[in-house]
Amino acid sequence: NSTADWKFVVGHRPLFSAGTKHGSSPYMQKQLLPLLTKHKVAAYLSGDDHDLQVLEKDGVQFMVSGGGARAKKDLKKHGVKQTIFQAGVHGFMHLLLNTSHAELGVYNSHAERIFASAFARPAEE
Repeated sequence: NSTADWKFVVGHRPLFSAGTKHGSSPYMQKQLLPLLTKHKVAAYLSGDDHDLQVLEKDGVQFMVSGGGARAKKDLKKHGVKQTIFQAGVHGFMHLLLNTSHAELGVYNSHAERIFASAFARPAEE
């Protein structure tokens, strides 16, 4: 059992994605989502799809930051059920953490913020 204030998991493949090339991974959802929720993981960070996406499922934030090398505009028009934000542009994400919540900024290649949100740290039981 971790005593860390925040728990993040980083992987190459996203569990959820509106990208049309790779998209969501039902296998990874089945294998990892129960572990992420059980261990109160705040966010799963990934790339693979060449775009920027923010998604949420069962209290876990999913961030796809794959817009660094090349940008793909081949996103599903309305995203997937878990989609909060998506953009097929070059860019990056920035997370600022404090003891109670995280602030997420999504930026394009000109360092202009194109999306912002905040989420609470998962409560320990």
